[in-house]
Amino acid sequence: MPEGERTLRVDSLWARVGNFRVPRILPEEHVIAWCGRMHRINDVRKPVYENSSYRSFLPFNLSGLDEVAILAGMDAERMLRRHTTVPFVRAVVPDSTFLDIDGRRNVGSDVTPKLAASWGALRYCAGCVARDRSKHGFAYWRRIHQLPGVFWCPWHKASLVSCTEKTTYAEEPGDHLGPVNTSSVHQRRVRS
Repeated sequence: MPEGERTLRVDSLWARVGNFRVPRILPEEHVIAWCGRMHRINDVRKPVYENSSYRSFLPFNLSGLDEVAILAGMDAERMLRRHTTVPFVRAVVPDSTFLDIDGRRNVGSDVTPKLAASWGALRYCAGCVARDRSKHGFAYWRRIHQLPGVFWCPWHKASLVSCTEKTTYAEEPGDHLGPVNTSSVHQRRVRS
């Protein structure tokens, strides 16, 4: 895309965003979780359903994942590599996105973002939740915890807690437990 067109597109996006607060995306934070965090901090009065896409979390229109990446200050391919499960899916499933005339992957299609989502039983590490809350004041969903077959946190060497209730990335990990201290949940799960 020529630089002038890109600048117009970025300006158009930020005009649509307006006063909406866009926080920095955190390391290993799943892109849909980041959109859910924006949904929470901006108090968006829009229901989010279990099988919704990242677009459903935001009150303004987005043309694709490439615009979400612009909000995060990166290009779409970098966002896919660092904040989705797409790199892991690409390792075992043929990538159905196509390359444009400049050799860039068309990540704005609906095919790629759907590979990035992991709906159903979300998983989190109670140790990561405790660390996040002490460091950031909130907890966030990590993409590595959502990978199929991953049941242990690679950082804390503890079993992941699976949310069996219908939940979404619009909630913080552990919030479904209510006022229970997540560090005590972690200790109970590890011992059992």
